[in-house]
Amino acid sequence: QRLTVISSDILLFLGTQELLEVLKKKHSLDTNKINTIAFLVLLHPGLLFVDHIHFQYNGFILGIFLLSLSYFISGQDLQASVLFSIALNLKHIFLYYAPLYGVSVLRQLYATYKTSISRLLRS
Repeated sequence: QRLTVISSDILLFLGTQELLEVLKKKHSLDTNKINTIAFLVLLHPGLLFVDHIHFQYNGFILGIFLLSLSYFISGQDLQASVLFSIALNLKHIFLYYAPLYGVSVLRQLYATYKTSISRLLRS
C-alpha cells in the first residue's frame, strides 16, 4: 500500500513541474528560485512523513491543485475550475482556498469581458 502513495506522488511532481514552467514564462524566474520551490514542494516533511505513513494521498491531491493553479495562471479558466473542483471534492480542506480562488476567477473574467459588461450596463 505504501507503493500506491509513493506512485501517486507522480501527479505531485507533474503539477509542480507544470506550475514552475508557467511561472518561469510569466514571471521569468531564474533556475535557483525554480529549484528552491521544487525542493520545498516535493520534499515537504509533512507530505513525506504524514502522507507516506498514513496513506492519505495528499500529494496526489496537491498535484491536482497545482495543475489547477498552472491552468489558471495560463488563462485556461475552465480546466482550472474543473481541476480545483476535483481537488475540493477529494479533500475538503481546499474549501479554505475556495473564496480566494473564486474571487480570482471572477476578477480574471471581469478583466476579459470588461467592455462587454460596460456595454451591457449602459443599455
